[in-house]
Amino acid sequence: MGYEELVDTLIAEGHKEVSLCSNTRRTDDDDILIKEYLILDAGGDIVARKLLLPARYSWSMVGWSGAPSGNSAPLYIKIIDLQDAATAKTHFLLLT
Repeated sequence: MGYEELVDTLIAEGHKEVSLCSNTRRTDDDDILIKEYLILDAGGDIVARKLLLPARYSWSMVGWSGAPSGNSAPLYIKIIDLQDAATAKTHFLLLT
Protein backbone atom coordinates (compact mmCIF):
# COMPACT_ATOMS: atom_id res chain seq x y z
CA MET A 1 0.00 0.00 0.00
CA GLY A 2 1.13 3.54 -0.57
CA TYR A 3 1.81 6.06 2.17
CA GLU A 4 -1.59 7.78 1.78
CA GLU A 5 -3.47 4.50 2.21
CA LEU A 6 -1.20 3.65 5.14
CA VAL A 7 -2.11 6.85 7.01
CA ASP A 8 -5.82 6.41 6.19
CA THR A 9 -5.71 2.80 7.46
CA LEU A 10 -3.91 3.75 10.67
CA ILE A 11 -6.51 6.46 11.35
CA ALA A 12 -9.39 4.08 10.52
CA GLU A 13 -7.96 1.58 13.02
CA GLY A 14 -8.11 4.24 15.73
CA HIS A 15 -4.45 5.20 16.04
CA LYS A 16 -3.93 8.80 17.16
CA GLU A 17 -0.14 8.80 17.24
CA VAL A 18 2.51 6.38 15.97
CA SER A 19 6.29 6.19 16.11
CA LEU A 20 8.38 5.91 12.98
CA CYS A 21 11.51 3.80 13.40
CA SER A 22 14.27 2.39 11.23
CA ASN A 23 15.80 -1.06 11.57
CA THR A 24 18.10 -3.49 9.79
CA ARG A 25 17.57 -7.23 9.45
CA ARG A 26 19.29 -10.12 7.76
CA THR A 27 17.72 -12.27 5.07
CA ASP A 28 16.81 -15.88 5.93
CA ASP A 29 20.13 -17.14 4.60
CA ASP A 30 21.95 -14.49 6.67
CA ASP A 31 23.56 -13.23 3.48
CA ILE A 32 22.21 -9.69 3.01
CA LEU A 33 21.37 -6.88 5.43
CA ILE A 34 18.02 -5.23 4.62
CA LYS A 35 16.84 -1.85 5.88
CA GLU A 36 13.22 -1.47 6.97
CA TYR A 37 10.97 1.23 8.34
CA LEU A 38 8.65 0.26 11.20
CA ILE A 39 5.50 1.95 12.50
CA LEU A 40 4.94 1.33 16.21
CA ASP A 41 1.67 2.01 18.02
CA ALA A 42 1.44 3.75 21.41
CA GLY A 43 2.14 0.44 23.16
CA GLY A 44 5.30 -0.20 21.13
CA ASP A 45 3.80 -2.94 18.93
CA ILE A 46 4.72 -3.02 15.24
CA VAL A 47 1.62 -2.17 13.20
CA ALA A 48 3.21 -1.59 9.77
CA ARG A 49 6.53 -2.06 8.00
CA LYS A 50 8.23 -1.14 4.77
CA LEU A 51 11.15 -3.26 3.58
CA LEU A 52 13.62 -1.37 1.42
CA LEU A 53 14.21 -3.92 -1.33
CA PRO A 54 14.67 -3.46 -5.07
CA ALA A 55 11.23 -3.34 -6.76
CA ARG A 56 9.39 -3.23 -3.41
CA TYR A 57 8.43 0.19 -2.20
CA SER A 58 5.10 -0.30 -0.44
CA TRP A 59 3.99 -0.46 3.17
CA SER A 60 2.43 -3.57 4.71
CA MET A 61 0.16 -3.69 7.72
CA VAL A 62 1.27 -6.14 10.40
CA GLY A 63 -1.50 -8.27 11.91
CA TRP A 64 0.60 -9.46 14.84
CA SER A 65 3.67 -7.74 16.11
CA GLY A 66 5.72 -10.60 17.52
CA ALA A 67 9.23 -9.64 18.46
CA PRO A 68 10.88 -6.91 16.39
CA SER A 69 13.12 -8.49 13.81
CA GLY A 70 16.62 -7.35 13.13
CA ASN A 71 20.06 -7.25 14.53
CA SER A 72 19.52 -4.37 16.90
CA ALA A 73 16.79 -2.36 18.54
CA PRO A 74 14.84 -0.17 16.09
CA LEU A 75 16.21 3.36 15.76
CA TYR A 76 13.57 5.92 16.70
CA ILE A 77 13.04 8.61 14.05
CA LYS A 78 9.99 10.60 15.17
CA ILE A 79 6.47 10.52 16.58
CA ILE A 80 3.79 11.22 14.00
CA ASP A 81 0.48 12.77 15.05
CA LEU A 82 -2.29 11.19 12.95
CA GLN A 83 -4.96 13.68 13.97
CA ASP A 84 -4.04 15.85 10.96
CA ALA A 85 -3.96 13.34 8.10
CA ALA A 86 -2.53 15.75 5.52
CA THR A 87 0.44 16.65 7.69
CA ALA A 88 0.97 13.00 8.67
CA LYS A 89 1.08 12.00 5.00
CA THR A 90 3.89 14.47 4.32
CA HIS A 91 6.10 12.63 6.85
CA PHE A 92 5.65 9.40 4.90
CA LEU A 93 6.01 11.11 1.52
CA LEU A 94 9.65 11.76 2.40
CA LEU A 95 10.22 7.98 2.70
CA THR A 96 9.04 7.10 -0.80
